[in-house]
Amino acid sequence: MVFANIRDISGKQCHFVIIARLTEDPSITVAVLEAGPAHLEDPAILTPTGFTGQLGNKEYDWMYQTVPQNHLDNLQYIINSGRGLGGSSSMNFLAWTRPPREDIDALVALGNPGWDWESFIEYCKKSERFVPGAPDVLAMHGQKYEQGTLGTQGPVTVSFPKLVSRGDIALRSSLKSKGIPVLDNALSGQVTGTWCSVATIDPETQTRSNSVTAYLLPHIDRPNLVVLTGAVANSIITTDSSGTVVGSGIAFTHDGAKHEVYAERDIILCAGAIQSPKIHELSGIGDRRILERIGVDVRLDLPGVGNNLQEHITYVGISFELKEDSGVETWDPLRDPAFAALERELYDQHKEGLFTMVPSGLTFLPLQILSENAAAIVERHAKTLQEKAHLYTPGTLLQHELQLENLRNPQLPECELIAFPGFRGNLNEVQPGRRYFSIVPTLCHPFSRGSVHIASSDPEKLPQIDPCYLQQDIDMDIMVEAFRFARSLANEEPLREIIAKEACPGEEISSEEAIREHVKRSCKSTWHTCGSLSMLPRECGGVVDPQLKVWGTKNIRIADLSIVPLQVASHTQALVYSIAERAADILKSEIGSLL
Repeated sequence: MVFANIRDISGKQCHFVIIARLTEDPSITVAVLEAGPAHLEDPAILTPTGFTGQLGNKEYDWMYQTVPQNHLDNLQYIINSGRGLGGSSSMNFLAWTRPPREDIDALVALGNPGWDWESFIEYCKKSERFVPGAPDVLAMHGQKYEQGTLGTQGPVTVSFPKLVSRGDIALRSSLKSKGIPVLDNALSGQVTGTWCSVATIDPETQTRSNSVTAYLLPHIDRPNLVVLTGAVANSIITTDSSGTVVGSGIAFTHDGAKHEVYAERDIILCAGAIQSPKIHELSGIGDRRILERIGVDVRLDLPGVGNNLQEHITYVGISFELKEDSGVETWDPLRDPAFAALERELYDQHKEGLFTMVPSGLTFLPLQILSENAAAIVERHAKTLQEKAHLYTPGTLLQHELQLENLRNPQLPECELIAFPGFRGNLNEVQPGRRYFSIVPTLCHPFSRGSVHIASSDPEKLPQIDPCYLQQDIDMDIMVEAFRFARSLANEEPLREIIAKEACPGEEISSEEAIREHVKRSCKSTWHTCGSLSMLPRECGGVVDPQLKVWGTKNIRIADLSIVPLQVASHTQALVYSIAERAADILKSEIGSLL
């Protein structure tokens, strides 16, 4: 296995920068520039629970920081993001979920013909290699699926986790006792209910399957593919052709020196919803007012760049201390180095134990189940939206109208509850020898909109990230209702039978004011940032067209989560893979038409 050195790329001409599927055609040369390290054969990445050691570690995590959040007492928050080959597919919680059908079909309603549920499923299946597991194990863990729902020939291996916490199983049973359906198939476009999720785990090796193991390493020896790590993209090199911007290459930094690589055909950015807008603005593509203010020459006035940013906001969760005889598997004992060493040995030698357990208990619920105040919350926001409609762009207004329509539908989810096998809190301390089980509520479709923009023409400077967390009152209202609902589950059997007490935040956080303050102080990113280069009509604040091409350019495309104009009720990695698969097909079809 040989990666490129700088002499293989600097000053060279390739057909495409950046994407790997295209190397299936030997006549096409592809250069992949990765800003971070390679991290090959790294246990912190390959071990299913390895992400716990990556978060907050600058070797693996870009650790972006937001600007002070006006609606959260000017607090600043960290947005974790995978640093290295594979990006966040090397550091996420491994969950493989699909959005509701309505969330995908909304892309069509927002002006993107062909981006409907049926095409999404086609590209999802193209990326998937599902390995179901033994029927008796599936039945024991309540792991359900329907034959034919998942793809079986794709590069990304997905399977059910080998170990499922009995806390997850108790939570599903408690939800069922409250009338929440336990889903037999949560991947068919209907996700309201509770289930055990599949994960990006190879069951044969019990290791993480990511974009490196799935798409890159099997083809790394192809002579038409070059991969350079430690290469930080600074800007797109552009020329002008009859009023249309043409991308001719990428200017990048490697080992402190500046280099260029040239593209004969297309440039495809896959740097994510934070870095892709930054690269555009440094290239002179963006809002003229922002670029002129910091001294960047304007090549293309495209005001949508960096705007419409949305995030699945969550908070640390509600942690329950478990009874000593609960028998619930959690990660808490791993805090003991001696115990962790034994578990590590068990995993290394037999692929068993706590290192094979990942968060897999997922529940998606509509506002009407979370709260008896649902109708009042919705109508209050509808009135506010009507009064302030003149303040929104046409694209944002249409998005909010779609969100309100779906929010009124008692069949469509607005909140996710994630089962977390361990302590997760920012109040109170972990007690030695105790075990905890946490429920983490997450907002699926935030109404708040933020932005990410450069504040300097220096490529070394990070952009200013302003997610505008809880800017819209309705987002806070929903989070408070989700908190109350999640807390109430401790009173349901069989959860009540195994819980000793609420450890975080604690029963003293009970008044409306105290709960709202707790939500403020406990907010977190889920790394699902999207929308900052939205696939929308240009007049609606869009940046890319349905062919993933940047408006006003000839050959610059985006293939990452930044193009998704409206947040979805799911974990996002399956959506990202489907975008990448579609991008490859778009490019290959265009190449074929030129031959």
